[in-house]
Amino acid sequence: MRDCLNKSVILILLFLVVTCHVMAAEGNNILIDASKKISKTPDVLTSSVWIAHPSDKDKYILERFLKENRPAVIQLSIPLGGTDFESFKKELKDYLANDEISLIVEKANRYGSTLVIGFDPAPMRSWLSSRRGSNMKMLNNEGGFTVEQASPPADYALWSEVVKYALSYFRNGLGVKKLGFYVGHEPNRDWLGSEESFFKYYGVTARAAKGVSEEIKVGGIGPWNVKGNKLDCSHPEYTHQIQRLCREEGGWADPRKGSMLKNFIKYAASNHLPLDFINWHSFGAQPDGFLKDAETIDGWLKEEGIDRRKIKLYPSDWTYWSAAYPADYLDTHESASYFIRTLLQMYKTGIEWHGYDFNVFNSGLEKRARKERQGSTFIGDWSIFTDAGRIGGGVIKPIYNAMKALTMAAGEGNIVYTGIPDGINIDAVSIVKDNKISTIITNYAPKDKQKLKKYLIDTVTEGIGLSEEEKKEAKRCFKEEKSKGEKTENAFLRCKNRLASKLKDPKKTEILDLTADAYTCLNNTHMLSCIRNASKNLKYPESARIVESITAAFNGAKEINIKLVNTPFSGKARLITYKVDEEHSNACSFNKRTEPTKTDAPCGLGGAIDRAVMDAKKEAERKAEEAARISLLDNGYSNPEIDEIERRLIKCMDNINECLEIQGLSPQKMGHLKSAVKKYKDVRQRLYYEKMEQINNLKEVSLEGSREERTIDLDKGILISLSPNSVYILILEKG
Repeated sequence: MRDCLNKSVILILLFLVVTCHVMAAEGNNILIDASKKISKTPDVLTSSVWIAHPSDKDKYILERFLKENRPAVIQLSIPLGGTDFESFKKELKDYLANDEISLIVEKANRYGSTLVIGFDPAPMRSWLSSRRGSNMKMLNNEGGFTVEQASPPADYALWSEVVKYALSYFRNGLGVKKLGFYVGHEPNRDWLGSEESFFKYYGVTARAAKGVSEEIKVGGIGPWNVKGNKLDCSHPEYTHQIQRLCREEGGWADPRKGSMLKNFIKYAASNHLPLDFINWHSFGAQPDGFLKDAETIDGWLKEEGIDRRKIKLYPSDWTYWSAAYPADYLDTHESASYFIRTLLQMYKTGIEWHGYDFNVFNSGLEKRARKERQGSTFIGDWSIFTDAGRIGGGVIKPIYNAMKALTMAAGEGNIVYTGIPDGINIDAVSIVKDNKISTIITNYAPKDKQKLKKYLIDTVTEGIGLSEEEKKEAKRCFKEEKSKGEKTENAFLRCKNRLASKLKDPKKTEILDLTADAYTCLNNTHMLSCIRNASKNLKYPESARIVESITAAFNGAKEINIKLVNTPFSGKARLITYKVDEEHSNACSFNKRTEPTKTDAPCGLGGAIDRAVMDAKKEAERKAEEAARISLLDNGYSNPEIDEIERRLIKCMDNINECLEIQGLSPQKMGHLKSAVKKYKDVRQRLYYEKMEQINNLKEVSLEGSREERTIDLDKGILISLSPNSVYILILEKG
């Protein structure tokens, strides 16, 4: 995953697009015609996820998620270990024998999900790497991979056998029915070799996968965005040693600075490589931005004569996060609304698969945030559970409830026509199955100021139809201003003035002036009044829509009238509603409402959830210590001896085997201590997650807690009050 602060804002400015709904209804009315079938419910309208290296720490969140969700695609990053091919096979078998993998495989087969596996990012180990033993860090920051890990294979024949063995084991040993293999995870930076060497790596890997079975889906290449290019040797993230290595090898980047994904598609077509899906990453893009992504890729495929109908488009690692991390909005209902709105845009765009980030974390950054938040479980981390589901976290976030709502609403059935009001940030989809009509509605309205600034930049260029020459001028200007040390927003405003002086279209000029004024207003204490003043006397509806989009989160609820026609039943009907908003299905807001002293933290500090999680952790640890002590007492240890053992082992509970070996204990005593530690971990995990299940089933936290049921008259329609960033699910059944 890539820090968006290091991406060029101007590239976003130049390439994203804001589009309007193609199906519209008058006013604030939604029209559902249950007889106008559009398609079967597609795979993209499911809670599909990318799960990174599942382990026993993920057991609870996997069990909960897979019990209540039906993902069409599950992507797994699996470890590549061992010291040679034989030890790799043993370690892989041992890893895949864990309960978590068994659960994923069982559910994938039951739901008919495609299980897409892969070793990337940076999978190479000493016995495979072409730069064996080079353990210097690739990046200047504290994290990142070593040169050895991020290098091409030394022996492609051996690499092929590794791929074949893994896929054969998943297919035949584990019995996976629908299997895929992804190749590449942000090779823009994390592949220390040329573009062409990576494309060769893909080709060898894809052909090895197809050698196991033609039914296995293969694809790549997972860049951090669709138009991302391969980094050149001077990139500041690389260490000086890596920069030198890059120069010694003649450079790794495309000298034309072209999109790595576009170059890959050309290479794949020229070399007749197997290609079933194209995957890429996306962080914090506007929902409508996926339209541009899909159009861009479709164009590249057409250029190379590749049949688009045979290729699935697959944003495989995407999330609401962008810029600074952790980010509070990841814990709020805004993230839930974004998830639904984005999937609906993906569906309308023709994207077939997706993989939302499930359990990604950055322990270093999160540790600092947790300290700043005084141990709160809400720190704005990536995962759909607090703290990636680990002990101390595990509380479902509003986005989890949005995923569950989608599962309840979508399922198997037919999507039917849903006319949506234009220009008021609302999106919806309706599914008919037998005698049931399910509708999911959201009104995504970002409140975070950095998100709003990004939206305004995205609105320019493609949104107002700048010419290619105007785009080039904007790019040149931004580069010049940034080279002077200007901040992003100052550079944006200066370039706006330069561009506006050359525009002859009054509509473009009005939108450009409005976006610049609104951008400035976002830094104003009286933001809304500032924007209202800036938007007086607008002449064009496109400008009005921009104002609506940036003020929607602050304008209160909208009354929405839902009219249904040609339904499979008439007269009275039973209406069941669920909602995710500021007051419902929202652990974050519940914690905020119950914090003992009001703070600036969006999810509060020390509220009911924080207290319950802390109590659960303390109780689980206390009883786990008792269980471990009893285990040692049963083996003949005295209480003083146990006290001494606890003092010596307290700092190495997560690396107990190495710790015990250092102590120089006899095999018998080592066995006793390992047994006691296992008892401690088992009891702590079981008791803690029993408490998490109770917390997650609270009325204020769970989706079920928002359930309402009533009888309605279909002829009169349905009236709902849709607050900013809320998600509604409406289920209509015959009364």
